[in-house]
Amino acid sequence: MAATSFQTITVSRVGDVWVITFQVNAISPQFLAEIHKALDQIEATEGASAVVFASAKKIFSGGLDLRMPGQLPAEHRQLSMVSLTCQLIKLIGRLVSFSIPTVAAVAGHCYAGGFIFITACDHRVMSDSNTNLCLNEVNMPSAIPAGTARVLVAKLSPKIVKDMLLTGREVGPQEALATQVVDMLAPKEEVLAKTVEWAQSLASLGEKREAYGLLKRQMYGTVAALCAQAAWEYDEIICSSKFISKL
Repeated sequence: MAATSFQTITVSRVGDVWVITFQVNAISPQFLAEIHKALDQIEATEGASAVVFASAKKIFSGGLDLRMPGQLPAEHRQLSMVSLTCQLIKLIGRLVSFSIPTVAAVAGHCYAGGFIFITACDHRVMSDSNTNLCLNEVNMPSAIPAGTARVLVAKLSPKIVKDMLLTGREVGPQEALATQVVDMLAPKEEVLAKTVEWAQSLASLGEKREAYGLLKRQMYGTVAALCAQAAWEYDEIICSSKFISKL
């Protein structure tokens, strides 16, 4: 199947596996909107399916695009960052309970919001060399929303979450595998192929998506609801015309 191109991603299909490839390495509103569109299209299909997230860039993801708010007037920068963060929370909540198997093919460094993104996926395959994972917010300094923090706690061991969040240190391939942050290591040039191969083995679960999605909601429903609530509060309260008129 020929690839479908958006501005920030491409979507192709290999067997029963949908491959969503990032053409950028920073998370922007357009990137998030296009991921949602791709997931909408995939959900509308029937039959065996799995989703792989990959990147065409050397760095899988550097997290939120911090350049965009800097281009705005000073009085709007904070609001812009809050908006972008809440849009990411909404997508994270969707991924956590997505009814089709998802696997991240991490062949390059993955930081901050990008790391939270791959943690929301069901499985992760990582390059076995020259690749690091990091939650560097403490060094910015910054913080992460409660919803996304709960995703980390729900998906990973308490010790590695504490170590990564409170030190901001980078975690390499061997430690990531040993602490079950990732499920598999592969040579960098084989990461995508190995991920697609694994996703294909999971695709039959996508045919049983009602049960698969229900089981994920039973596991992570509270986390997904917290993410959805945070996004809703932003949309309904912060972005209301009454609030905006006071800026």
